[in-house]
Amino acid sequence: MNLAFWTCSFTFPVDPSISQDWSEAQLRLVYDYWDQYAIPCLEDHGITVDTSTRPSKESFVTAFHTQDRHLWWPVTDSLIGLNDSRYAEVVAACPELPSDAVLYGFDG
Repeated sequence: MNLAFWTCSFTFPVDPSISQDWSEAQLRLVYDYWDQYAIPCLEDHGITVDTSTRPSKESFVTAFHTQDRHLWWPVTDSLIGLNDSRYAEVVAACPELPSDAVLYGFDG
């Protein structure tokens, strides 16, 4: 397994900018993306999204890189229990995160 991981890592290197912790701006963008796009998209596709534990944006951003991190991840959490084909359909329509172009500033 280690040899396969090593071979893959050197054959297909990952841009270092996407392996860094998300910045405060990126965290705010992800939160807004979930709030303004992903959650409405899921609901439009008949998926109930539990927002009862949604933290405020400030709390989400402030705690993200700490052990007090909020475990709120609305897209993934809402898709638990879907069969494979329904999961693929919904994820294709409602991606979990904004595109790399938006999140990182380039298409990786």
